[in-house]
Amino acid sequence: MNFENTKNKKIIATLLLTLLLIVSLTCVNFIMNLNKVTHNETERYLVEVSQSISTTINVKCKSIFRTLYSMGDTYFEINDSEKEVNRYLSKKLKLFEFDWLGIIDSNGNFVSALKDTGNVKGQDFYRKALQGKETITPVKSQSGTYGILYSVPLYNGDKIVGAVAAWNTIDTMRNLLSVESFHGEGFSQIIDQDGNFIVSSANKNAPKNVVNFFDMIKHQGKQVDKNKLEEMKINLKKNKTGSMYYTLNDGISKAMHYLPLQEENLYLLSVVPTKTASAQFDLLLKKAIFINILIVILFLLLIILIMFINQKNRAQLIKIAYVDSVTKGYSKARFDIEAKKIIQSSSSESYSLVSINIQKFKLINDSFGSEAGDKTLKYIHDVISNYLEPGELLCRVSNDQFNVLIKTIPQKEILKYIENITNDINSFNKNEECKYFIALSIGVYKIDDPNLPLVSIQDRANVARKNNKGNIGNHPLYTCVFYSDLERLKMIKEKEMENRMEEALNNNEFIVYLQPKISLKDNTIVGAEALVRWQDPNKGLIPPDEFIPFFEKNGFITKLDHYVFEKVCSMIRKWIDNGETPMPVSVNFSRANLNNIDFLEKYRMLRNKYNIPAKLLEIELTETLVFENLQKLINIIDQIHEEGFQCSLDDFGSGYSSLNMLKEIKVDTYKT
Repeated sequence: MNFENTKNKKIIATLLLTLLLIVSLTCVNFIMNLNKVTHNETERYLVEVSQSISTTINVKCKSIFRTLYSMGDTYFEINDSEKEVNRYLSKKLKLFEFDWLGIIDSNGNFVSALKDTGNVKGQDFYRKALQGKETITPVKSQSGTYGILYSVPLYNGDKIVGAVAAWNTIDTMRNLLSVESFHGEGFSQIIDQDGNFIVSSANKNAPKNVVNFFDMIKHQGKQVDKNKLEEMKINLKKNKTGSMYYTLNDGISKAMHYLPLQEENLYLLSVVPTKTASAQFDLLLKKAIFINILIVILFLLLIILIMFINQKNRAQLIKIAYVDSVTKGYSKARFDIEAKKIIQSSSSESYSLVSINIQKFKLINDSFGSEAGDKTLKYIHDVISNYLEPGELLCRVSNDQFNVLIKTIPQKEILKYIENITNDINSFNKNEECKYFIALSIGVYKIDDPNLPLVSIQDRANVARKNNKGNIGNHPLYTCVFYSDLERLKMIKEKEMENRMEEALNNNEFIVYLQPKISLKDNTIVGAEALVRWQDPNKGLIPPDEFIPFFEKNGFITKLDHYVFEKVCSMIRKWIDNGETPMPVSVNFSRANLNNIDFLEKYRMLRNKYNIPAKLLEIELTETLVFENLQKLINIIDQIHEEGFQCSLDDFGSGYSSLNMLKEIKVDTYKT
């Protein structure tokens, strides 16, 4: 905007004055129409209150249902004795703060945490539970207290064998309705489809000793619109929301909004006296008149101020938004805007996004200071900029990460391109006596779908960079990985395994098989090796090469090792108890176990638990421990022998071990 140009000044002044006039007229119109919107605002506020309370109730009910389902899942793990069941229910009653909690069998007989018994076979909630439905039912206790009964099906496997039910007094649900609205004048209630009050309100404006809402309106009330009550009945049957205005015998006009809850046949009513709502808007009207007059005055003053500072601020904002403060190149915001335009106007695979991260950049800041770090970033940015062709972009995304949008070239040429950049970046070392090399981690995504959101494109390049498995370019100063769907699918599969691994372990989905060891001398079985397979209920048998490497990476392998070891101990215990001659069984020992100082403690406890002779258990180590730390391996073997366990070394000779090490590694068995 050029304010020295008289013509432009007049245009701007005209526009601003026109805007001032529009604002003034808008303010007058707002004041004149504020009373008219009181009705709509009251309804809007009631809707918000209703939705808020509805969400709270729905979340609470879902939480209770999840709790009951969880109890059903664990119920069959306890002893079937009445004492154990009562103890289990009493514990859950206190934990989840229910007033009553019970398990109902397939014949309708129930036992509860309060040690009462009975039969509910004819009850509607029990019938629905056997049909697989969750229910919320108003129930009066034996003592005459009103409350809410929550019930869910009780599953044994895939079969419904009863129900799990919990009861709380009506006060528990009433507390959820006690959200203050309109300074305590508003209130909420819950009714069923027939208008019966399920949960009433203790608010001073709420009706007292009323059983049915429809009857109350019919006999005690007067509607603003006589059709609204019938409309409400129809809406409730269709699970629709709505509102109505009515006046009871107390002469107080009220506005009400109703909406269905998630649970079947329950509806929330939110009510406020219209006088209360109007009072708020009367005060608002007075304030609005004052504020609008003040706005017009201030707006007039601001017009003058804006005309003077707009030019300066606009230039400054552009610089802040679009220029990186360190590299003086594109900011991420500018890069995203330009990259989106280029990508969406290009065909598939025309461009590739390269994500570059400076390895151990923090060391540069720590060793040479942040100023030197900023100079390094500027230097790297300038080097990469020299390789950009028309239509290609570069920006610094974060502290030590760059994004480069380049025209797609063959993979070998991209690797050469990256190698040249890396070499140029490190060329400053050429004449330096004390060299300091800068290494890069790089991910490349060939954009095969130009319609993908830019954030997804960037994520895929980042996924490739962060999940590299090695140095594709065979260069000492960079690693480069190209994104592929195979990698993405692998990550999805790993995420699925991660989500299920704990549940699978608890459900005994990991099956232990014994592979016999045959003596070459007399062809007899002299031992066995424990192997584990994952029997997923949906995917079937999962081979170990799909889950073992992942479990080794995320650390879950230690739990699996302990699980397999305990299963083996249990097998040997059964052999001994059945009078069979037990044979030694070897189990794998993952190196992740070594992260625990007392790594054999768990094995010792399990052996003692099943009272198994230690000589029948063989712990199998892998040869990789040999070249990682030979002395550490020797110490581990000594500790295994001190516990009385046998010890074997798997894959001997496949790596760096040799016959010269036989005298140092005191294992009982070598496997090749």
